[in-house]
Amino acid sequence: PSYLIDYGGAFTEDAFPWPPLEAGEQTQDLPQWDSSFVEALNILERGVPNSSAWVGEVLRGVVIYQSPDDATRSGTQAELPGLMALSNATDPVLLGEHLIHESSHQFYNLFKAACPLVRPGCTATFYSPIKRADRPVEKVLAGVHAVANMINYYTRLRDVEGLSDASSGRLALLCEWMVCDYRPTLDSVEDFTEAGSLFWRTLRDMVAGPAFA
Repeated sequence: PSYLIDYGGAFTEDAFPWPPLEAGEQTQDLPQWDSSFVEALNILERGVPNSSAWVGEVLRGVVIYQSPDDATRSGTQAELPGLMALSNATDPVLLGEHLIHESSHQFYNLFKAACPLVRPGCTATFYSPIKRADRPVEKVLAGVHAVANMINYYTRLRDVEGLSDASSGRLALLCEWMVCDYRPTLDSVEDFTEAGSLFWRTLRDMVAGPAFA
């Protein structure tokens, strides 16, 4: 990311106010975040070569928020490309996951803008393990894109330098979502376009592959 802004506003699960443009004038020195981001990008590069550049292709700014609890949250909005909201993520390995997660959404938005992935008029909903609720297939596909890339991140980092118990547990959960939820659900979808079917098959097959999608 090129810049960090400590906004200090509230961040809830599905809603976070983006700061006004003049908030950039209030940017402060954030040494604890700066060092965490540097380490997170180093971890990304050690785990999956060129991944920090992959993140940098779509992520330009990070807005730091306060969370009402100790949970780590992040988010993006399609209307504001290049920006990511984040709270409570000073652990560099977890921060790396969130950088991968939100960068995946940024790329996904570019993909679907260039080529529709779901047939027009599709109203079917499917279970999303991330949200623990039924969601439109386009949203589920966005979720699995992020999950596949996060699995790749943790798997390759494990092979290079090992994982903590917490990170190992996180990888196991992501793999469970892929095997038990995403694969059977998305394999049954009949409303993908040709591009959408190829996109899903590529994700399904790349989980143990060498690069991000």
